[in-house]
Parts: sequence; C-alpha cells; structure tokens
Amino acid sequence: MEWKSSYRNALLYAERNIAGNALFAYNVNIDAVKHLRGGERFPKRISNLLKESVRNGEQSEVMIDEKTLNLLMDGGYDELRMGGQAGNMSNVASSLGVHCYAHVPSKCREQMSLFEHPENIFIADGSFKNPRQVHRKCDVPVHLVMEFRKGYCFQNVKAPASNRLIASFNPPCAVLEIDDEFRRLIPGVIRKVDKAVIAGFHNPTIGNDFAERLGNVRKHIEELKGVNPNLKIHVELGDFQHPRVLKELTRRILPICDSVGFNEGELEQMKKVLKMKCNIWEACDRICDMFCTAVFHCNSFSFSVEKKEGCPDPLLFGSLLAAHRAATGRDASFKELERFSKRIMVNREGAKQHERFRKIEFRNNAYLAPALDIGEPRMTVGLGDCFTAGYFLTK
Repeated sequence: MEWKSSYRNALLYAERNIAGNALFAYNVNIDAVKHLRGGERFPKRISNLLKESVRNGEQSEVMIDEKTLNLLMDGGYDELRMGGQAGNMSNVASSLGVHCYAHVPSKCREQMSLFEHPENIFIADGSFKNPRQVHRKCDVPVHLVMEFRKGYCFQNVKAPASNRLIASFNPPCAVLEIDDEFRRLIPGVIRKVDKAVIAGFHNPTIGNDFAERLGNVRKHIEELKGVNPNLKIHVELGDFQHPRVLKELTRRILPICDSVGFNEGELEQMKKVLKMKCNIWEACDRICDMFCTAVFHCNSFSFSVEKKEGCPDPLLFGSLLAAHRAATGRDASFKELERFSKRIMVNREGAKQHERFRKIEFRNNAYLAPALDIGEPRMTVGLGDCFTAGYFLTK
C-alpha cells in the first residue's frame, strides 16, 4: 500500500473536516521536564518506579504529595511546558486554528502563559477570556516529567525505548474538581461546539466519594448534551492508579460517550476490570460492542473499531500530528504539516501490523494506520494526546 500518498490525502481530508470549536476538560497543569542523563538519585519509591519504566521502555505515572514534589524540584529541571491531557490537546488544536474552550482548575499566571496560541483559547474567568486577560495568583499544579532516551541506564537497567516517568502533584485534578465558572458559562456557548474531549479520570485519589465525583462528571456531560444533542464526546484514558476508579468510569461515563482512546498499557488495565482475556483486536471489538468506538494508539500503529462505517483518514492525521511533535518538539500548523508530510517514512512494524490486521474478521468496522518513523524523538510526552486531538477533531 502507498502510505505516503495516504498520509497526504489524510492531510487534505483534515483541512476540510476539522472541527471549528472544541471543548477540552478536565486536567490542565504544568509539566516541569527533566531530561535524565545518568547518575540521578531519587527517593526509594520514585527510584523503584523509574527502574521499571526504564526496564520496559514504557510510560508510568505516580501521584505524589507536595513534600515529595518540592524534594524532586530541588534537584532541578530543564524546562516548563503545558501539561495535562486537556492542556496538551488545547495547544494542539489551537495550533490548527480550532477555537478551544479549556477547563482550567488553577487559573494562575504561570499556567496561562503556557497556552501557545492564546488567540484561539477561551478560559472561564467571569466570562470566557483570552488567557492573556487572566491574571490570578494561585498554587501551581505541577507534574515532574522525567524523560529518558533509548539506551539510558538506571541502576544497571538499560532503556529499550525512549519514554518517561511522571510524578504528579495536582490537587484539583486529583479529586476531579469541576470549575464552577466553567460549569456556569459553558452552556451559553456549547451549541456552537462540535467536539468535546474529556480526560483526567486516572488522577483521582481513591476515596469513598470517587463514585460520587464520577457521577458529577456524568451529570455535567448530560447537561452539555441536553443543550447540544449533536455534541460528540471522546474519553481519553490514562495510567489509572486504582482499578476501582476505572471500573466506575466504564459503568458511569463510557455508556454516554461516543468514543474512548487508550494505549497498550491502558488497554491492559481496561481488560482486567472488564475481565477480558483476549488479544488487542478482539478486546477493542468487544469494547465497541459494549460502549462506543474504541481507539487504540501505540508507537508503531493506531486503529479504531466503530459501529458506523468510516475511513482511516482521522487515524492517519492524528499519527502525522504526533510524528511532527515527536520530531520537532512543537505543535504544528497545517502549513507546517504540509512541509513535514513531504519527507515522511512509515514505521516498518506498523506496516507489518497492517498486513496482520487485514486478515482479522471484526464484528464492527475497523481501520488501521501505521505510525511514522522519525528516528530518535526530540519529545515523547504528550504524543498520545497529540494523536487523539488530530483523530477526534477530524472524525
């Protein structure tokens, strides 16, 4: 199959079909990025988690308290970036010209300064305002992102692939706190919003009221759909700290949404709570049967399983966006994607997976796109968010 032309056609498709307005909730924070180079020392709990993440070349995330955050931050970091799934996706979408209504629990100056295209971002602060007009002083929610490259060694373990460990201190998102102003103001604009992506469910600290908090999110979704029945809602999963929260999410949230996205580790978590013992293809087919469109993404390929007939173009566009971010460290405009698409190479493993995929019989409609090979990435954090924004905004 001629994948390069497929990618270029997907870019044209995206320019014609991308949503004009979108909502992103519920987790926005600041990422303090530390590039690991060797010889680092961390508290025992962090060291154990980092060792496993390095051993497997996989992302891991852990909740920490303020004392641990301060200890880790005292060790230094390299840069501050926008963080959180909703924050990352807002930046991706705004770079493409989409008007983004972003749910930001902590409206501090430092957070507002990290929106890359503030002219396309709207924050609830008395009314919906440009981030440049929001000047509050407040506690900053920070995630320390420890990025390592392929070949990095930690405690005699060598990384087979580039990835990161995320240590998260984010009180508002940890308890799924919905901002009162956002909730009050969003019904006034939701009729003109085409798509909504909701995420951050993996952060909540376990407690007796987590089911109540998820119920509050469900009520919020129902309020939005009550005003705009045509609103399409995508749920993006994460590295859940507690299976009980994920199980409640499948019971309360997924049945009223249009699609759900996850990577390989997140799919394994979902299979466990749903008591599935099957491969990724069958698992996604069953998730589609039970809930909604299932969207899987990993380093080498992505695929979707959906009840209605569609096309692979949204998958290809999401992969193109993620590849550009990985290669350059920046979110792309359409003009930048056009230049980038002229020099792309398809991931060999992804192309092999497509050959296997073609032989599988699905009950629902299924589509696959091999990822792009960009060599050693300049950035690894936020690539799944970048893919999801590209996929869902053009779906």
